[in-house]
Amino acid sequence: MIKSMTGFGRAEVITKERKITVELKSVNHRYLDLSIKMPRKLSFLEGAIRNLMKNYMQRGKVDVFITYEDYTLSCGALKYNRELAGEYLEYIRQMAEEFGLENDVKAGALSRYPEVLTMEEQSVDEEQLWAILEGPLKEACEKFAQTRVREGEHLKNDLIAKLDALDDKVCQVEARSPEVVDSYREKLEAKVHELLEDTQIEESRIAAEVILFSDKICNDEETVRLHSHIQGMKKMLESFNHAINGIVDTARTQRNMKIHLVAAVLVLGACFFLDISKGEFLALAITITMVIVAEMINTAIEAVVDLNTNFYHPLSKVAKNTAAGAVLITAINAVLVGYIVFWDKLSQFSYEIVHKVKKSEPYMIFIALVIVIITTVIVKAIFGEGTPLKGGMPSGHSALAFSLSTAISLITEKPICIILAYLMAFITAQSRVDSEVHSVFEVIVGGLLGILLTLLVFTIFKL
Repeated sequence: MIKSMTGFGRAEVITKERKITVELKSVNHRYLDLSIKMPRKLSFLEGAIRNLMKNYMQRGKVDVFITYEDYTLSCGALKYNRELAGEYLEYIRQMAEEFGLENDVKAGALSRYPEVLTMEEQSVDEEQLWAILEGPLKEACEKFAQTRVREGEHLKNDLIAKLDALDDKVCQVEARSPEVVDSYREKLEAKVHELLEDTQIEESRIAAEVILFSDKICNDEETVRLHSHIQGMKKMLESFNHAINGIVDTARTQRNMKIHLVAAVLVLGACFFLDISKGEFLALAITITMVIVAEMINTAIEAVVDLNTNFYHPLSKVAKNTAAGAVLITAINAVLVGYIVFWDKLSQFSYEIVHKVKKSEPYMIFIALVIVIITTVIVKAIFGEGTPLKGGMPSGHSALAFSLSTAISLITEKPICIILAYLMAFITAQSRVDSEVHSVFEVIVGGLLGILLTLLVFTIFKL
């Protein structure tokens, strides 16, 4: 979507103790330039304010005005400088003795001397103050972003309207061009007859002059080019909006796209905590992009097939299955890339725990599966939904599948077996959602239940 460079946002919070007002204004700028004006007692929050605002804006010269009013009496404390008051009295006594004056200094007068009584601000709770400021700051940023989007939409509509008007003007020029030539011919003939009176003029000479004039004023190339530029500009504006809407619609409507995005966030978040090189990060970025692009292409193919086919057709099935297969290949590739990048970094972290569990007896798999089944039936009975074998909270199939996959991963030492086990568990869970027997939430709860119970059984029996 198109956003304006100008924006405005304002928010305030008023309590019995404080009043905080946040106001944002912006104009065009090549980069993000934040100018923050706020009371000095809030200066320690400048870094947090800048980090929060960067989530809502990337460009523009933004002026931030923050006002803070404290209604409490505990914001300051009165301090008495005893040593300074003693020095004042001593010097006044010396002055009285030297000049023979009466020493008439009283306590009230002494208290008004500079720095004898001072008001000092007490320390503030930084976390509490930030918790109070964060709310109106986010609200002001959201309103600021909304005004940018709203103004950007108006600017887009205005640009399109101006382009349409310009296109109409070009059409008028094209329609007017033949009339200009005819008008020139009439004026030329009238002028020649006026100068030569009754003398006969050759029609060919008039025609030749008109042709030369029409050639000089010919603007076909310019009008065609201008039409092309106008249409290109309009298409660019629309295509940009369509592309953004396509990404948003896919993320909002497609379950697999949500899964891919969550996985991408987790992987990119792990990069901050692990020692990832530039080459490894580049491989992860390309892999994530491939998965997301493949899912979007799959969504587009499914939409086109559903639009043009009102009945079952074998070719429709081939198209959908092929697109889904492309997504699966990119997902498997993502798993392999993740394994190559992260395995060495995580193996040392979990080696001792995994090694301890791998020595467990195989019969514990049977025990874990029985416990998972019993727990699933009990939970379904508590929620009172579905039957022990179909439907309800949680998904029994997902619980058993992920329990078995977890047990396999704890016993085997072959990574390919672990990957295949969890892949089969994921397919099982997805089939329960696709068949509309369970919701996504019920499947996730079932999978987590199976994994946690299996880990608990193996841990208890090893102790």
